[in-house]
Amino acid sequence: MDSLISYLRSWADGIAASFPANLSAALGLGEEFSIIAVTDSKIEVFQYRGRQIVTSSQLTSKQENNVRKQFRGPQLLLIPKEDSMTLSLSVPKSAQRSIDQLLESEIERLTPFKFSEVKATYEIASTEAGQLNIKIHVVPSIKFDALLETATEAGALPEKAVIEPTLNSGHFVGNFLIGDNLPNSSRRFQYAILILILFLGCSAIASPFVQREWSIRKLNETMEQFRPQIEIIQSKRKRLDQIRNEAETITNFIKTSPDILLLLDSVTTILPDTAWLKQYSVKDTELILQGFATDASDVLNALNKVKLLKDPFFKSSIIKEPSNQLERFHIGVKLSP
Repeated sequence: MDSLISYLRSWADGIAASFPANLSAALGLGEEFSIIAVTDSKIEVFQYRGRQIVTSSQLTSKQENNVRKQFRGPQLLLIPKEDSMTLSLSVPKSAQRSIDQLLESEIERLTPFKFSEVKATYEIASTEAGQLNIKIHVVPSIKFDALLETATEAGALPEKAVIEPTLNSGHFVGNFLIGDNLPNSSRRFQYAILILILFLGCSAIASPFVQREWSIRKLNETMEQFRPQIEIIQSKRKRLDQIRNEAETITNFIKTSPDILLLLDSVTTILPDTAWLKQYSVKDTELILQGFATDASDVLNALNKVKLLKDPFFKSSIIKEPSNQLERFHIGVKLSP
């Protein structure tokens, strides 16, 4: 990361060549934030306005007050790009609510780390053909904590961490939250709110009219306390009905499809060793299979050999995973009567 300072300066020089950016900075427009860059030999803070560096300063000792006075906006800790990893993941749009659950398994599958050993965040890069293309940013916790400790010991109070931009992107990525450190202005705002609340409380106690209103409001709040409990009971009852319906569906499925286990056994037996079945489902007279394979065409050819199946076809385009070069397949096949 020794070349970081020169990179930031050269990047800022390139941005400075843009007249609109210079004009915005001169007029005081654009979001203000500061970047804290930690190297082996020094710690430097860069004040940004928009995408342009306004000023910079080197921290040599604990200078918390100086950092707060000289630099405006949120403080962001810079993670060197060589200390981070970016993973690509493509999932169906319907699985958007399950992304958090997928992160742990994908990180442990694609990196040498356990999920508890890293800091991770993600962003949806694009959406196409019903698929979400996701960028997962991963930083080993030991690297992350070391940079954060060095920055805080020097007097910085970073709220978030971002990853050093590449030459191609030119902008910071990642959004790692850091504890609950707040800049001085935010703390002053909280103190003002606290004083205001205390003042209103004293006024309510001093004024009989306000006190009566407060008592009535408190009584109404007590009466409303039972409402969340009723909503919880209704939610649990709804979930119980859903579980019962699912159990009934499974029972009916087993009764009407006694050969499904035999069918699945035949499918898994005939699949090539280079294929992995991840998910299956049955809809009416169609068996739907999803998984990974070195060559998805081999899976299609193998299904043609199962007597209980006929006319296998790809339900969607084959997607090749860039991380492991495996092909993600989505195959439908008719059940023989």
